[in-house]
Amino acid sequence: LSAADIGIEVDYQHNRLSSDLYAIANTDEDNVAVSAHFGNSYRGGSLTAGVHSNGNDDLNYTSGKYHVRDLSGKRELTSQVSFNEVPDNSAEFRLGAKRDKAEVAFQTSIGRREFVKVSGTVDEIATRTTDEKISRGVGASIELGTAGSIGSNTWTMGVVASGSRKNNERQLDTDLEQTSLSSFSNVFTDQTQELSVSASLFRGGIRSDYPQAATPRYHISARLGRTWPTDNTALQLQAGAGFRVLGNDELSLQLEHGLLGATPLEGQTDESKSSSTFGIQYTNHF
Repeated sequence: LSAADIGIEVDYQHNRLSSDLYAIANTDEDNVAVSAHFGNSYRGGSLTAGVHSNGNDDLNYTSGKYHVRDLSGKRELTSQVSFNEVPDNSAEFRLGAKRDKAEVAFQTSIGRREFVKVSGTVDEIATRTTDEKISRGVGASIELGTAGSIGSNTWTMGVVASGSRKNNERQLDTDLEQTSLSSFSNVFTDQTQELSVSASLFRGGIRSDYPQAATPRYHISARLGRTWPTDNTALQLQAGAGFRVLGNDELSLQLEHGLLGATPLEGQTDESKSSSTFGIQYTNHF
């Protein structure tokens, strides 16, 4: 299908969850998705349909992406819409909720290396089993950054300011009460503002859906942020690498670690939380 600029992708993931804090009824998850990619790096996108299963119920989801980039590569407009995706807002929502989300972003160069990126999002979160609506919100962000290259390696550094406003229910659904501390006051505030700094180094087009010729591919990134009004400080570290095995394929590894230093609640001495993710993926292009 290369002559028609169309590609088909089948993806399977198996996740195993564990936690010392949250009550996880099903530690194993399976995810199967089929995607159709169309267009090229200047104009195109993808459509995805899949099913996420945690042992108790299946969650059918769909998503679509589209991008437009000028010939100079200095300006890009991207959009994304998803229905019934697994949320990443918090552990409670990750385990017992689903989300509809739409996002639009525009990035443009403002100098030889400098760029600015603005984006906006709207989303709605509901319980996974009963479909009860529990949160609706909007968000916006602006990023000022700089990028350059060292040989075949690309580096970026930037500062991001973001904010969001949510219309939340006053109580969490029982499906989302994973700990005695689970409530909207410490899971999902009505409004937040965040200021963060980030840096990354990568090789091989890790942000593209299209098959890459470069091997090995790798990336390493770090992000440090402060959130108000909860006065939380968060650190996120990511690293990954991909290598060819037989030729037209790739074996990749991904490691992510996050640390959240939260202001202690009344009667609590330490509200710091950490999470780690490790993944292995094998891809074959045919």
